[in-house]
Amino acid sequence: MNGPSTDRALDRKIIIGLMLFAVALYANSLWNGFAYDDDWIIVRNERVHQLRDLSLIWGTPYWPSFGAELGLYRPLAIFGYALQWAAGDGAPWVFHTVNVLLHALVSGLVFLLLRTLVPVWPAAVGALLFAVHPLHTEVVANSVGQAELLAAAAMLAACIIHAARPTDAPFYSRWRMGAIALLYLLALFAKEAAITLPALLV
Repeated sequence: MNGPSTDRALDRKIIIGLMLFAVALYANSLWNGFAYDDDWIIVRNERVHQLRDLSLIWGTPYWPSFGAELGLYRPLAIFGYALQWAAGDGAPWVFHTVNVLLHALVSGLVFLLLRTLVPVWPAAVGALLFAVHPLHTEVVANSVGQAELLAAAAMLAACIIHAARPTDAPFYSRWRMGAIALLYLLALFAKEAAITLPALLV
C-alpha cells in the first residue's frame, strides 16, 4: 500500500532524473563562447570584472553604455556575472555551467509546482516537456539568459509556496508571506518581467 513517504520518494527520484536529463540535454552548450549581448553585458562591462565596489553593481543600470536610454535594473544578474567572472577568470564555460544547472533547477521547480496541482505522472510529463522545449534554447545557451533563469527560479519557488499553503487558512502565515516577498524581490532584481508574479499567484 502506497503512503505519503512512498509518494515523496517517487517525487525525489523524478526530480533527480529530470534535472540530470536537463543537464545532459544542454551539456553541449558548455563549450560555447560568449555571443550577442554577452559581449556588452559581460565581456566589455568593467562592472562585471570587479567585486571591490558593489555600488557599481547594485546602483547602476543593467546596460553599461546605454543606461539613460535602456535603463533596465538587474543587479542580481550583474552580481552573479561578477562572481562567475571572478571564479573562472572570465572563462565562458563557468557561465554556461551555471546556466545549465539553473535550467535543471527550474525544470525541477516546474515539476514541484505541477505536483501541487496534478498527480505525479502528469506533473512529470509536463516538467519534461518544459525541460526539452526548444523555446528555452537561447536562454540556456547564452550567458545573459541567466537573468531569466534566476527570475524564473524565484517566481516558481514563490508559486510553489503559495500553492502549498493550507486550504483552510484564509491568509498567509508570516513566514510564507515573508518568503514570497523575498523571492519576489530577488526575481525583480534578476529581470523586470518578474513584476507579473502577483498576477500569477492570483
